[in-house]
Amino acid sequence: MDQIFSITSFTVNQLIEKIDTGELGLPELQRPFVWKDAQVRDLLDSMLLGYPVGYLMLWSCPEFSKKKTIGTDLKSYEAPKEVIIDGQQRLTSLYAVIKGNKVVDAKNKEREIIISFCPLMNKFEVGNAASRQSPEWIYNISELFSKTHSSRFVNQFTDTLTKSRERNNEILTEEERVTISERIEALFSLKQYTFPRCFSSNPTQTKKQ
Repeated sequence: MDQIFSITSFTVNQLIEKIDTGELGLPELQRPFVWKDAQVRDLLDSMLLGYPVGYLMLWSCPEFSKKKTIGTDLKSYEAPKEVIIDGQQRLTSLYAVIKGNKVVDAKNKEREIIISFCPLMNKFEVGNAASRQSPEWIYNISELFSKTHSSRFVNQFTDTLTKSRERNNEILTEEERVTISERIEALFSLKQYTFPRCFSSNPTQTKKQ
């Protein structure tokens, strides 16, 4: 059978919307989420720096007898119109972080992925006690992604950091304020990061990349 491929692009936001409506799903043949949190951190770091992070390979499919989806239970589609055959870990990582949802690991246990970000250092870390306690860090970036706009989040972050600096007889400079605003906005804009995807009508003959 001939393979038919087409290449098009979607933003992270568009892919998440497809998951939420049920248009895009994950078939049962896919493995559970097995990435370590450090791999999720590295993915976000590469995206923020503008590095390519690979294709998402999807299949436009007939209805599956068995399937699973990630996302909300409020679906607009009774069955996925497309399924992921390569890139499950990347897309599941982004969905979990941006939506603040838990993932199911290889042991069938739910866990939360917490990724922290320091705007002044422009650095990600897996959430830990230090990033939770430090006002220099956004402990869980899912809180930022839950906002419709980033401006209020930026204001709250800088206000908290300003008060913390003042308690230590230090100041938050105007230059630092600008840097914080720009980098939080850049982080928030990852929802507009564009993924090229390779679209296949015959996944049984398609090799993973």
